[in-house]
Amino acid sequence: MFKLIASDMDGTLLDENGQVPPETYELILALHEHGVHFAASSGRRYDRLCEFFAPVRDKMDFAAANGAQVYADGKMVDREVYSHLAIRRLAQAVRTFPNLHLALFDRTKSFLLDDECKFVREVDKDLPNAERIWELPDPSVNIIKASIFCDDSAVMDSAYVLQRELGQLFTFAPSGNAWIDAMQPGVSKASGIAQLAEHYGIGRDEVMAFGDSMNATRSFALSARVARWKTRVLHSRQSPIAWWGATATTLSSKNSATFWRASPNPADGDVPFLPAVGDTPCTSVASNARENASRYLGE
Repeated sequence: MFKLIASDMDGTLLDENGQVPPETYELILALHEHGVHFAASSGRRYDRLCEFFAPVRDKMDFAAANGAQVYADGKMVDREVYSHLAIRRLAQAVRTFPNLHLALFDRTKSFLLDDECKFVREVDKDLPNAERIWELPDPSVNIIKASIFCDDSAVMDSAYVLQRELGQLFTFAPSGNAWIDAMQPGVSKASGIAQLAEHYGIGRDEVMAFGDSMNATRSFALSARVARWKTRVLHSRQSPIAWWGATATTLSSKNSATFWRASPNPADGDVPFLPAVGDTPCTSVASNARENASRYLGE
């Protein structure tokens, strides 16, 4: 039985409008009632995640800002801040490339080291409370996230160059279509999930993490069993059994569906993936999962 379920946000949990489907709140509450912890693991800051999950924020956990902010039971478990020297080196390197633009984030603000028109807001880079700055924030400002916008979309090439130049200070990971996250060494979504598991005394084999991209699944792989899937929990009209549908995206299969029966009785021969959650469904952006499940269930 899995005791901690962590999910990425964009492209995984959010719907086509970039919102948490209301049914997801019901699922999180049902999991909580059955003793299963649910965590949002995202590049978004904790304050932004709390807005997304306002109805259930006290019934779930968070590995926010790419693992730099970790909250369990509503309390901070960890906060990792960047070295001011490392940020200075990063800013110097970014300035040498006209196609790159640096954004820094503290607990509540987004600091833009270029005019706002140079940046394109994208998924977890929505730049809340943006402030244009010309000098780096004072060392007393706790920077918890650094991201680089690539205005020519040469994300992979730029990440490679930055990793070569500053790999001893950062891990550079492409994020979305035009952004690169400059992450602190040893700090990631995986480390955040691992800290949550340690907080609750949960073993690695009792953790499941969901993500929709290679970047997400590589981050998760160190701390959990990983499903690189867009997911939704489905419910058969003909049976009071919840089904977890997963639309896989792998090198060998671009659109296959896999389903586990979440049986109320583990002794009936099915390995329960989730505890029984009654009639509570969950939807996400996996648009074809319901169609595949309907055909599978004969609905």
